[in-house]
Amino acid sequence: MDVDDRVLPRTAGSSGLDLLGGGALGMLLGLLIGLSATPVVAGVIAGIVALLGGLFGIGDKLGGLTPAGLRRLTAFALAALLATPLSIWMRTHNTLGVSVDEHLATLTKLRIEDNAERLEWIKLLHFGIVPDKVKTIERAAVTGALYSFEEGSPLCRNLDALNAGQGAAGDYATVLSAHPATAGIQKRIDRMPTPAEQLAAYRLASTYLCGV
Repeated sequence: MDVDDRVLPRTAGSSGLDLLGGGALGMLLGLLIGLSATPVVAGVIAGIVALLGGLFGIGDKLGGLTPAGLRRLTAFALAALLATPLSIWMRTHNTLGVSVDEHLATLTKLRIEDNAERLEWIKLLHFGIVPDKVKTIERAAVTGALYSFEEGSPLCRNLDALNAGQGAAGDYATVLSAHPATAGIQKRIDRMPTPAEQLAAYRLASTYLCGV
């Protein structure tokens, strides 16, 4: 505890630990503030802040800020000051996410070569902008994501049955080709080289279309 700061001699090693402890906590707090885009993290931040008084040796029983507490507070403030804007920059520039080039490489593997269509996919995958021609509804009860067809529609019921019964690629092709809005998807997936890749693409398509 910080009361020991008045009894035990301080060494260079212990001073370094004070700086390291305060700096690590400041870095953690800065990253949480900068990278988070959800109010859930606010509870975690509140818990960390509640620990600061004990870490810095601030309290009536301790008689004020000790030299060790001052070192920890200084390291904490500097680390948080650096980590917060850096993490905000990382989040706003999507540094930790999938890049546009990686999305384009994936679309190339899926044989989606039309530039206009590729642009629509990039807008959806990278920026979350739903194409104008896609009808979407909110499915907050499941994941809160956006899907193209309502739950319980004939298409979604058929896809759900195929997923539950481990349907083959040809079964998915039959279902998608029968619907005017998904026939184009079926044709592109059918051009993929192996049945295994086709089946994986069909199952992914069913998630995008219906969330199943």
